[in-house]
Amino acid sequence: MDTPGVLSRQDEERNVMERMTIAAMENLPSSIIFVTDLTETSGSKAKLHLQLALREEFRKKFASRRWLDVISKGDILQVDPKDFGIENAVA
Repeated sequence: MDTPGVLSRQDEERNVMERMTIAAMENLPSSIIFVTDLTETSGSKAKLHLQLALREEFRKKFASRRWLDVISKGDILQVDPKDFGIENAVA
């Protein structure tokens, strides 16, 4: 299942699509593919610290799920994902 992006914010601040995404993740037997943009070129709401906070939140919330980290924009990436605690990522 491909879902709309979820921003790093409190549950009560999330919009309907974000809530539906999380509800689907909670109720469907699924793996998590978490896409991170380490380049921070996708706007102010995609700042790296916010993406990493959301990743950590979901890693805890869905600890029993299979997990795959994907790094987007690997062709312009200037940093190593391991520097941010993201091991074995696919770029």
